[in-house]
Amino acid sequence: MKENLGESMQQVRMGKYLGVFAAVFISVILLAMLVLYLLDVNPGGSIEIVEVFVATFFTVMVFVRDNKRLPTREERQKLVWLSFIVSLLLVLIPVICFLAYLGFSYGLSDLMQGIAEFMPKLPVFVWILIAVFTISLSYLSVYWGYWLSTSKLGKYFLKQYAT
Repeated sequence: MKENLGESMQQVRMGKYLGVFAAVFISVILLAMLVLYLLDVNPGGSIEIVEVFVATFFTVMVFVRDNKRLPTREERQKLVWLSFIVSLLLVLIPVICFLAYLGFSYGLSDLMQGIAEFMPKLPVFVWILIAVFTISLSYLSVYWGYWLSTSKLGKYFLKQYAT
């Protein structure tokens, strides 16, 4: 069911907004790392929610500024899924690169032994549950970030940029 969008409601390409999300997300991660290092604080995993919320906030702000409207439901759904994928890749790629570097530098057997010594001994299904839970929380933080940004803050942006 494709609705007929008027000239002001044309479907928007999401590439620019994924770039905004990625740039803000990386910037906030680096800034948070610097501040936490300087303050010698360990907030745990809760800091990711703040990082994602800031990135979604800026993404919606730029979207509203450019298009003079809030994202449609379909556009928001695309933004959620694509931003979720981007956020996973931005976290996984450095980890994979670091592990590959260690594997090439010290050998795969030493890397596997180091991981085995470092990681707690848990059954595979527990690791799968941990991974599913963590990925689900990441998705929910992106979803809630866009929901909050489009339903509450987006209306404020719309008033600011629509005039």
